Amino acid sequence: MTNKPELWCCLYDIHFPQYDQKTFRAILSFIRQNHVDGLLLGGDALDLGCVSHWNANLPGTKRKGELKSDLDGFDKEILQPIEALLPRSCQKVFLTGNHERMLDQDLSESMPELDGMLDFKQYLRLADRGFTVVPLGGEYRIGDLLCIHGEVVGSGDGNAAKKAVEIYCQNVLMGHGHQLQASSKCSPSSNKKKICAWMSPIVGFVSPRYLKPRANAWVNGFTLVYVRDNGTFNLYPTVITDGVFSFGPVTYSHKDR
Repeated sequence: MTNKPELWCCLYDIHFPQYDQKTFRAILSFIRQNHVDGLLLGGDALDLGCVSHWNANLPGTKRKGELKSDLDGFDKEILQPIEALLPRSCQKVFLTGNHERMLDQDLSESMPELDGMLDFKQYLRLADRGFTVVPLGGEYRIGDLLCIHGEVVGSGDGNAAKKAVEIYCQNVLMGHGHQLQASSKCSPSSNKKKICAWMSPIVGFVSPRYLKPRANAWVNGFTLVYVRDNGTFNLYPTVITDGVFSFGPVTYSHKDR
């Protein structure tokens, strides 16, 4: 439980550098104009396609120094702009996603001699910057809401949120599937026992190159959570269209400065 009401901004699946800049700038506009008590980066903040086994045999997909460039870019384009706007008291959480795992798993499998030498968390100084880092498959609780990345549940096949309700039997916010989903479950013996699961919109590209022209249900955005001092909360999955969204009477835009 929290000691006071808190507003949390939850950003899922940024997939840097494959991210939608208008969406991110609109989120920065919201953070600039509101007091944010907590920031959660919900996994796959880094794409790390440069070390992925999926690209191992694809010519022209890698370039010299790409890993360092991606990590430095994430620091400059994502972390620093957010940190410049957050109050010093803001709680910061970094959930490890399956894409972050690529640096440990894929690179260590292809070059085992480097195992233990490459750590994005140390390179980005996440702990020094005040982030609580949650390992892959782990969870973080905001009041009565359990926040996970979502890889343990599966991708957005239309049933991921429903599956999360069945697996966890508690309120869950997840990403990984890149879709906006929600599912609920109520106890027939108590009208007060209600649980919900949500899949958050994402900050990353919704039409990445590898999907080619295939249709999908991915949407840009982020999720706001207002948690009361007793742990109960309201959750607002917020879709951002072309860098613009409204929350209450205020409209936020990627053009705001």
